[in-house]
Amino acid sequence: MEDVVERLGAVETSVTDVKVRLGAVETSVTDVKVRLGAVETSVTDVKVRLGAVETSVTDVKVRLGAVETRLEAVETSVGEVKVRLGVIESTISDIRIQLASIASVITSVIPHLATKADVNELRAEIAGVRAEVHAREALLLKWLIGTLIASMALACTIAKVVR
Repeated sequence: MEDVVERLGAVETSVTDVKVRLGAVETSVTDVKVRLGAVETSVTDVKVRLGAVETSVTDVKVRLGAVETRLEAVETSVGEVKVRLGVIESTISDIRIQLASIASVITSVIPHLATKADVNELRAEIAGVRAEVHAREALLLKWLIGTLIASMALACTIAKVVR
């Protein structure tokens, strides 16, 4: 019987040891539950943030669509500008040809143009011609008046004789 009591004491010690271990396991399970709750909270937070990210992505897609539309309009405008630029370049080429032609004409005409001295000399000649014309005009007027008076006198004399 002593043997049974000894064994019973050993069983009680084992049961006490199992109870201590069970208490440690329960503590571990409680700790795991707390951590699992924290993980669940984190997952919920991540889901909320993911929803916000999805909303932001949708907004970015809408904005990107607007940018693409504007970009297409800009590309169309750039195409029009390129066409206009081609026309301008062609016109500039024509203008350069005309300018070269004008430059050659100017180059050939410049040696024949009057200088300031030539113009002053011409003015002096014109002034001299004017003076001559005025002198001749005065002389012509004198002769005209004299001839007119003589003609009138002759006409009066003829009229007296005829009467």
